[in-house]
Order: sequence, then structure tokens, then C-alpha cells
Amino acid sequence: LDEDETFVAAYYDKVILELPSLVSTAIPVYLVDKSYVSVLVVDAGSPWARTEKQLLDMYMRVATHPVLTVLNRVEGDYIDTFGQLEAGYPQKRSANLLANRRNLPTG
Repeated sequence: LDEDETFVAAYYDKVILELPSLVSTAIPVYLVDKSYVSVLVVDAGSPWARTEKQLLDMYMRVATHPVLTVLNRVEGDYIDTFGQLEAGYPQKRSANLLANRRNLPTG
């Protein structure tokens, strides 16, 4: 869109809104509430502090729709773990480490 044009949502089937990190910007509550689905991309290598957990809790309270989680930058040790767990194989140490790193929404 040019700056002279106005945005008309009715012209589009889907509108994808990409938000920067929750830590660096305010949560657009109105837009989150009007969304049908959210995709939360989380860096597997970055530890979460209390601030990130509180912001995620706030986001989850506002979101009345499903929040899908994508774990980004997952190393090779973690990739096969979940398939092995479903098949009944013993849990690897790396899976324990992953479980302790994040408390992510499950659905």
C-alpha cells in the first residue's frame, strides 16, 4: 500500500501480522483479540527470565484463539526425541533439558 491508500480488510482473505519480540514492544491487545490464530516462534537457545514468562501469560490471557508454538533453532540432539517418546523408547537426557528450559503453551 502507498501512504495515500487506506487499508480495507474486506479486500483480503487473510491478513498476516508479524509482531516483534514481546519484550521490545507493547502487545496490540485489540489485534490479538481479533485474530483467529497466533503463531509464537521461540528461540530454543535463549533462556527465559521472569519478564518473558509474564509477557507470555499476558498474551495468553488476551488471546481467545489457538496459539501455535514453533521452536526455532533446535539442535540435532532434540529433533528425534519426541518421535522416540511416542514410540515408547526411553527418554534421552536432551529431552529432559528441553523440557526444563521452557514452559510453552501446549494448545
